[in-house]
Order: sequence, then C-alpha cells, then structure tokens
Amino acid sequence: GKWNDNLFCVALRARDTNRIASVGTIMQLIHADETNGTPSRERVKVTCRAVGIARIMNVTNPMVWEGTKDDDGMNYLVAQVKIRQIMTDESSFGNDVEDDDNGKARSTIHNGNQNGNSNNNNHNNTNSKTTNERLLQLPNDIIQNYQKIKSIYKNSKSIANSELPNFARDVMTTMPDYTDPQMIRDETKFWKMVDTWQKMCNTVKHIKRYRLQGYVNEILIEVAESMARKKGEPLELPVRREKMPEWVQRQIESMEERASKEFMELGMDPVLDFQEILIMEGHWERVHKLAEMVERERLRLEAKESLIKAFFEGCGGGKWHAGGFERHWRV
Repeated sequence: GKWNDNLFCVALRARDTNRIASVGTIMQLIHADETNGTPSRERVKVTCRAVGIARIMNVTNPMVWEGTKDDDGMNYLVAQVKIRQIMTDESSFGNDVEDDDNGKARSTIHNGNQNGNSNNNNHNNTNSKTTNERLLQLPNDIIQNYQKIKSIYKNSKSIANSELPNFARDVMTTMPDYTDPQMIRDETKFWKMVDTWQKMCNTVKHIKRYRLQGYVNEILIEVAESMARKKGEPLELPVRREKMPEWVQRQIESMEERASKEFMELGMDPVLDFQEILIMEGHWERVHKLAEMVERERLRLEAKESLIKAFFEGCGGGKWHAGGFERHWRV
C-alpha cells in the first residue's frame, strides 16, 4: 500500500452530527483480495489487525464529508493523528494513585533518586504533589457537580426543568441519588456513574432532536397550508419534505446544521466520549475525563439560568427568587 507499514485508522462516526471520535484504532493491512462487485463499485476484501490507538487531532480534507474528492483525488478522510500513550498502570498523571487498606485513595510520589540526593527534584515533586492533590479531589467534584445538576433539573421552577418535554422530565428528575465520592474511587461502582451520565447525555440528545423536529414540522405545515390556500385545495397530509420548495428545504438544512453544531458544543455526545472512556486503561484517567464532562454540563446549566434571570430582570422589572421568576409589568 501507499502508507508506511500499511497502516490506517478506523474511527466511529455519529451519523446525525457527522462528528468522528477523538480516538481511533490503528489497523495494519495484512492481506487484500479483490472480490466481485457492481460495475460502478469495486469491492476489496481485506484482512487487518489492530496494532494501536491514535488520538485524532485534525481532519485535513473535511470536504470528503460532502461526497467530493479533495485536491489529491482522495475520497477518504485524511487526518493528523498522534499515537496515544497506552496506560498500563494508575500513573496516568505522572505518579501512582493507589488505594490504601481502608479503600481511600492516596498518592505515591516517587523521588526518582536512589542515592537520597533529592534537592534537584524538589520542584518537580512539589508540582507532582499538587497534581495528585487535584486528582484525588476529582471524586468529590464529580459528586458535587452531579448533585447540583440534579437539583437544577429537579427544581420545577428552574428554566432547565420547564424546557423538558414530558418524556424527559421523569428521566431527569428520577436520576439516582449518588452522594458518596467513594463510588468514584471504586473501579466497579464507578461504571454505575458512567452509565447514569450516559443516560443523561442520551436524554439531552433526544430532547434536542425532539425540539428540532417540532420546529421543522411547524415550518412544513405552515408552508404547505399557504401553498394549499393559493391553489384553493385542501391540505394534503402527510406533508412531505421533499415536495417543499427548494428555499424551504435549504432553510431546514441550515437549521439542522446549526442544531448539530450547537449539540456538539454541549459536549454531551452519548457515544463517542464514552468510547474514549472505555479505551482508557487507567482508572484515574477515566475519572478525570468524566469529571470534565460533568463539570461542563453544570457550568452550562448555571450560565443559562443566570443569563435568563438577568435578561428578564433587565427587561421589565422582573424579579427572580429561589422558587423561580415573578413578572411585574411596569405601567
């Protein structure tokens, strides 16, 4: 093949957002056989083996997503990748993090000097100790952020709760009540938290899709009714998108692209981010990844509540209190 050592990368892709995973499996081509196919499409049967994992840094020819070839005539994605370090122990952040006899996480700072002369390593050890202290705080941060998110969704007067469709309200308000950071430190119980968080991400995704479909249906019905009135004909149901004028289809496509981009920015993908967690070999590396995801959602919800609160209070004498928003119109 044209690649060094016949290597290529395989990654998951989300069909609705066209987002590809941030990590992929490095495959090596062992053997290839041409097989019978259609005249317009050749088929090749290949035998491959997985040889490593790579972090996908950047796709250099995104135009391929649109079904066009790039300047070199390629019809497959080309990406800049970085071979990912495979962790074989709990030293994901440069030092070991272990559990003591009581099940509590503790860090082991290695001196790195067999002769006892550690003066040159004092600065590095101080930085490493600070890193480990932050790392050991992550279970507490995850539980605290999770509880905050749950309280926002559970509050019937919060903006987040009021925007939930009926099918999602029960899911969000009946999430498990995790309060013990020790479950994050436990490698077995940790996956219960991961499973719960994935369900929340999946629910958020369905909420976004539900709202988008509602907007699309409104546009289709409105345009179809207008066209029927002009022709003096009754409204024909169901309204089919492909029968709409081109400008309507472009508008809907633009809405879908914008919604896809906004969802990606949320960092709540229920598949690709969790695939990355699965391939991590160090438990504390997984904890760090989950902590980032949970904190991002907590910050998003708090920012949304604050912005809407400030908007209404500045546009008509609205008053915000712990139970929700009261409106006092100025006369």
